[in-house]
Amino acid sequence: MNREEALNCVKEQLTEHRYTHTLGVMSAAISLAERFGADVKKAEIAAIFHDYAKFRPKEEMKGIIQKEQMNPLLLEYSPELWHAPVG
Repeated sequence: MNREEALNCVKEQLTEHRYTHTLGVMSAAISLAERFGADVKKAEIAAIFHDYAKFRPKEEMKGIIQKEQMNPLLLEYSPELWHAPVG
């Protein structure tokens, strides 16, 4: 998935304010990856999708955490934090 496809996918799920935030996070992630020699494309995609699930129902996120066999300790934290790993 290229940048444009990822941004289009994410834009459908976010408010305009959250989408603008995501663009800023993406820019910062690219700069930091370049500065510290990390994989720029991975940083870019991670930044784009970090809030993808922000407005999804908590039960849906819980189900994804369980289905994808993510670390079960995630469920011990506030559901407000689930959106990043789920995204």
